[in-house]
Amino acid sequence: MDIKLRPVDPKVVNWKDLTKDGEKQLIPNRGPIFIGRVLMVAGLIFLGLLFLPWRQTIPGRGSISALRPEDRPQTIQNQIGGRIEHWAVKDGDEVRKGDTLLVISEIMQNYFDPELPLRLDEQLEAKRSSANAAEQKMVATEAQIAALRNGLQYQLESATNSVEQARNVVKIDSADLIATRSFLETSIARLERYEQGYQDGLFSLTDIETRRLNLQNDRAKVISAENKLSNSRQAYINAKIELNNIRRDIMNL
Repeated sequence: MDIKLRPVDPKVVNWKDLTKDGEKQLIPNRGPIFIGRVLMVAGLIFLGLLFLPWRQTIPGRGSISALRPEDRPQTIQNQIGGRIEHWAVKDGDEVRKGDTLLVISEIMQNYFDPELPLRLDEQLEAKRSSANAAEQKMVATEAQIAALRNGLQYQLESATNSVEQARNVVKIDSADLIATRSFLETSIARLERYEQGYQDGLFSLTDIETRRLNLQNDRAKVISAENKLSNSRQAYINAKIELNNIRRDIMNL
Protein backbone atom coordinates (compact mmCIF):
# COMPACT_ATOMS: atom_id res chain seq x y z
CA MET A 1 0.00 0.00 0.00
CA ASP A 2 1.36 3.31 -0.94
CA ILE A 3 1.20 6.16 1.58
CA LYS A 4 1.31 9.63 0.37
CA LEU A 5 2.14 12.56 2.59
CA ARG A 6 0.40 15.82 2.08
CA PRO A 7 2.25 19.04 2.60
CA VAL A 8 1.46 20.91 5.80
CA ASP A 9 -0.77 23.86 5.52
CA PRO A 10 0.75 26.87 7.26
CA LYS A 11 -2.67 27.83 8.64
CA VAL A 12 -3.00 24.57 10.48
CA VAL A 13 -1.65 24.92 14.12
CA ASN A 14 -0.27 22.09 16.21
CA TRP A 15 -2.30 21.20 19.33
CA LYS A 16 0.77 21.57 21.50
CA ASP A 17 1.16 25.11 20.36
CA LEU A 18 -2.50 25.70 21.19
CA THR A 19 -1.93 24.48 24.77
CA LYS A 20 0.99 26.81 25.36
CA ASP A 21 -0.91 29.75 23.97
CA GLY A 22 -3.92 28.91 26.19
CA GLU A 23 -1.80 28.85 29.26
CA LYS A 24 -0.47 32.26 28.46
CA GLN A 25 -3.95 33.65 27.85
CA LEU A 26 -5.48 32.17 31.07
CA ILE A 27 -5.57 34.18 34.41
CA PRO A 28 -2.17 33.76 36.02
CA ASN A 29 -2.26 31.71 39.35
CA ARG A 30 -1.07 34.04 42.11
CA GLY A 31 -2.08 31.86 45.12
CA PRO A 32 1.41 30.79 46.20
CA ILE A 33 2.68 34.35 45.94
CA PHE A 34 -0.18 35.61 48.15
CA ILE A 35 0.37 32.91 50.78
CA GLY A 36 4.06 33.71 50.88
CA ARG A 37 3.39 37.38 51.43
CA VAL A 38 0.90 36.58 54.26
CA LEU A 39 3.43 34.34 55.98
CA MET A 40 6.07 37.03 55.65
CA VAL A 41 3.81 39.64 57.26
CA ALA A 42 2.86 37.23 60.07
CA GLY A 43 6.51 36.54 60.72
CA LEU A 44 7.29 40.24 60.93
CA ILE A 45 4.39 40.77 63.34
CA PHE A 46 5.56 37.87 65.50
CA LEU A 47 9.09 39.29 65.62
CA GLY A 48 7.67 42.63 66.63
CA LEU A 49 5.63 41.07 69.43
CA LEU A 50 8.77 39.45 70.77
CA PHE A 51 10.29 42.89 71.39
CA LEU A 52 7.18 44.25 73.10
CA PRO A 53 6.95 44.14 76.99
CA TRP A 54 5.31 40.84 77.88
CA ARG A 55 3.72 40.03 81.30
CA GLN A 56 2.25 36.75 82.43
CA THR A 57 -1.09 36.98 84.33
CA ILE A 58 -2.91 34.44 86.42
CA PRO A 59 -6.60 34.97 87.30
CA GLY A 60 -7.51 34.87 90.96
CA ARG A 61 -9.37 36.55 93.86
CA GLY A 62 -8.03 38.49 96.83
CA SER A 63 -7.27 41.95 98.21
CA ILE A 64 -4.63 44.40 97.04
CA SER A 65 -2.19 45.68 99.66
CA ALA A 66 0.39 48.38 99.17
CA LEU A 67 4.02 47.50 99.75
CA ARG A 68 4.89 50.66 101.69
CA PRO A 69 3.10 51.34 105.00
CA GLU A 70 2.37 54.97 104.11
CA ASP A 71 0.45 53.85 101.02
CA ARG A 72 -2.13 51.81 102.92
CA PRO A 73 -4.58 52.91 105.66
CA GLN A 74 -3.43 52.42 109.23
CA THR A 75 -5.47 52.52 112.46
CA ILE A 76 -3.56 53.21 115.67
CA GLN A 77 -5.07 53.34 119.17
CA ASN A 78 -3.91 56.59 120.73
CA GLN A 79 -5.05 58.78 123.64
CA ILE A 80 -4.91 61.92 121.50
CA GLY A 81 -6.31 62.08 117.99
CA GLY A 82 -3.92 62.83 115.11
CA ARG A 83 -2.64 61.67 111.76
CA ILE A 84 0.49 59.85 110.58
CA GLU A 85 2.92 62.21 108.88
CA HIS A 86 5.82 59.92 108.17
CA TRP A 87 6.79 56.28 108.56
CA ALA A 88 10.39 55.76 109.66
CA VAL A 89 10.35 52.02 108.89
CA LYS A 90 8.92 49.73 106.27
CA ASP A 91 7.98 46.09 106.13
CA GLY A 92 10.93 43.83 106.75
CA ASP A 93 13.11 46.41 108.60
CA GLU A 94 14.74 45.34 111.85
CA VAL A 95 13.92 47.65 114.76
CA ARG A 96 15.06 47.89 118.35
CA LYS A 97 13.58 49.23 121.54
CA GLY A 98 13.39 53.01 121.44
CA ASP A 99 13.51 53.35 117.63
CA THR A 100 11.12 55.80 116.01
CA LEU A 101 8.53 53.97 113.98
CA LEU A 102 6.36 56.86 112.83
CA VAL A 103 5.66 60.55 113.33
CA ILE A 104 2.16 61.64 114.36
CA SER A 105 0.89 65.22 114.00
CA GLU A 106 -1.91 66.86 115.98
CA ILE A 107 -5.20 67.71 114.26
CA MET A 108 -7.16 69.24 117.17
CA GLN A 109 -6.80 72.97 117.71
CA ASN A 110 -7.26 72.61 121.48
CA TYR A 111 -3.85 71.00 121.86
CA PHE A 112 -2.08 73.92 120.16
CA ASP A 113 -2.79 76.08 123.21
CA PRO A 114 0.55 77.15 124.78
CA GLU A 115 -1.05 77.02 128.24
CA LEU A 116 -2.26 73.48 127.70
CA PRO A 117 0.09 71.91 130.32
CA LEU A 118 -1.12 74.42 132.94
CA ARG A 119 -4.74 73.71 132.11
CA LEU A 120 -4.13 69.98 132.26
CA ASP A 121 -2.50 70.39 135.69
CA GLU A 122 -5.53 72.34 136.87
CA GLN A 123 -7.86 69.66 135.59
CA LEU A 124 -5.73 67.00 137.25
CA GLU A 125 -5.85 68.87 140.55
CA ALA A 126 -9.62 69.26 140.24
CA LYS A 127 -9.95 65.52 139.62
CA ARG A 128 -7.82 64.82 142.68
CA SER A 129 -9.99 67.15 144.77
CA SER A 130 -13.09 65.37 143.48
CA ALA A 131 -11.55 62.02 144.38
CA ASN A 132 -10.75 63.25 147.91
CA ALA A 133 -14.27 64.61 148.31
CA ALA A 134 -15.67 61.30 147.13
CA GLU A 135 -13.50 59.44 149.65
CA GLN A 136 -14.66 61.73 152.45
CA LYS A 137 -18.26 61.27 151.38
CA MET A 138 -17.75 57.53 151.38
CA VAL A 139 -16.30 57.66 154.90
CA ALA A 140 -19.23 59.81 156.08
CA THR A 141 -21.67 57.43 154.43
CA GLU A 142 -20.06 54.47 156.13
CA ALA A 143 -20.30 56.30 159.46
CA GLN A 144 -23.97 57.00 158.80
CA ILE A 145 -24.54 53.36 157.93
CA ALA A 146 -22.81 52.28 161.14
CA ALA A 147 -24.89 54.74 163.19
CA LEU A 148 -28.03 53.60 161.44
CA ARG A 149 -27.12 49.98 162.08
CA ASN A 150 -26.54 50.74 165.77
CA GLY A 151 -29.84 52.64 165.92
CA LEU A 152 -31.64 49.75 164.27
CA GLN A 153 -30.00 47.39 166.71
CA TYR A 154 -31.33 49.44 169.61
CA GLN A 155 -34.73 49.57 167.94
CA LEU A 156 -34.58 45.82 167.48
CA GLU A 157 -33.90 45.29 171.16
CA SER A 158 -36.66 47.77 172.08
CA ALA A 159 -39.09 46.08 169.69
CA THR A 160 -38.18 42.68 171.12
CA ASN A 161 -38.88 43.99 174.61
CA SER A 162 -42.15 45.51 173.38
CA VAL A 163 -43.19 42.15 171.96
CA GLU A 164 -42.39 40.44 175.24
CA GLN A 165 -44.30 43.08 177.19
CA ALA A 166 -47.28 42.80 174.86
CA ARG A 167 -47.23 39.03 175.25
CA ASN A 168 -47.19 39.42 179.06
CA VAL A 169 -50.04 41.94 178.88
CA VAL A 170 -52.05 39.47 176.81
CA LYS A 171 -51.44 36.81 179.43
CA ILE A 172 -52.46 39.18 182.25
CA ASP A 173 -55.58 40.35 180.42
CA SER A 174 -56.50 36.74 179.67
CA ALA A 175 -56.19 35.93 183.38
CA ASP A 176 -58.27 39.00 184.30
CA LEU A 177 -60.96 37.93 181.84
CA ILE A 178 -61.06 34.47 183.31
CA ALA A 179 -61.30 35.96 186.82
CA THR A 180 -64.11 38.38 185.89
CA ARG A 181 -66.01 35.56 184.22
CA SER A 182 -65.65 33.54 187.41
CA PHE A 183 -66.95 36.50 189.40
CA LEU A 184 -69.87 36.78 187.00
CA GLU A 185 -70.74 33.13 187.42
CA THR A 186 -70.53 33.53 191.19
CA SER A 187 -72.78 36.61 191.05
CA ILE A 188 -75.33 34.72 188.98
CA ALA A 189 -75.32 31.82 191.45
CA ARG A 190 -75.67 34.20 194.42
CA LEU A 191 -78.53 36.04 192.76
CA GLU A 192 -80.35 32.75 192.23
CA ARG A 193 -79.85 31.81 195.87
CA TYR A 194 -81.00 35.23 197.06
CA GLU A 195 -84.11 35.06 194.90
CA GLN A 196 -84.87 31.64 196.34
CA GLY A 197 -84.27 32.96 199.88
CA TYR A 198 -86.46 36.01 199.11
CA GLN A 199 -89.28 33.66 198.17
CA ASP A 200 -88.67 31.77 201.41
CA GLY A 201 -88.66 35.04 203.34
CA LEU A 202 -84.98 34.88 204.27
CA PHE A 203 -83.82 37.96 202.34
CA SER A 204 -85.38 41.32 201.72
CA LEU A 205 -86.05 42.99 198.38
CA THR A 206 -83.17 45.35 199.01
CA ASP A 207 -80.77 42.41 199.11
CA ILE A 208 -82.18 41.17 195.82
CA GLU A 209 -81.68 44.58 194.18
CA THR A 210 -78.15 44.78 195.53
CA ARG A 211 -77.25 41.39 194.07
CA ARG A 212 -78.77 42.32 190.75
CA LEU A 213 -76.74 45.51 190.70
CA ASN A 214 -73.59 43.53 191.52
CA LEU A 215 -74.43 41.13 188.67
CA GLN A 216 -74.67 44.02 186.22
CA ASN A 217 -71.35 45.36 187.43
CA ASP A 218 -69.74 41.93 186.98
CA ARG A 219 -71.10 41.68 183.45
CA ALA A 220 -69.71 45.15 182.67
CA LYS A 221 -66.35 44.04 184.07
CA VAL A 222 -66.40 40.96 181.82
CA ILE A 223 -67.10 43.11 178.75
CA SER A 224 -64.34 45.52 179.77
CA ALA A 225 -61.91 42.63 180.30
CA GLU A 226 -62.77 41.21 176.88
CA ASN A 227 -62.16 44.60 175.22
CA LYS A 228 -58.91 45.00 177.14
CA LEU A 229 -57.75 41.55 176.05
CA SER A 230 -58.63 42.34 172.43
CA ASN A 231 -56.62 45.59 172.59
CA SER A 232 -53.66 43.86 174.17
CA ARG A 233 -53.72 41.16 171.50
CA GLN A 234 -53.79 43.84 168.77
CA ALA A 235 -50.88 45.61 170.47
CA TYR A 236 -49.00 42.32 170.54
CA ILE A 237 -49.59 41.86 166.78
CA ASN A 238 -48.44 45.43 166.09
CA ALA A 239 -45.30 44.88 168.14
CA LYS A 240 -44.47 41.75 166.17
CA ILE A 241 -44.98 43.63 162.86
CA GLU A 242 -42.67 46.40 164.04
CA LEU A 243 -40.07 43.84 165.05
CA ASN A 244 -40.22 42.20 161.63
CA ASN A 245 -39.85 45.58 159.88
CA ILE A 246 -36.75 46.40 161.90
CA ARG A 247 -35.22 43.00 161.11
CA ARG A 248 -35.88 43.59 157.40
CA ASP A 249 -34.20 47.01 157.55
CA ILE A 250 -31.16 45.48 159.20
CA MET A 251 -30.93 42.82 156.51
CA ASN A 252 -31.14 45.50 153.77
CA LEU A 253 -28.13 47.38 155.12
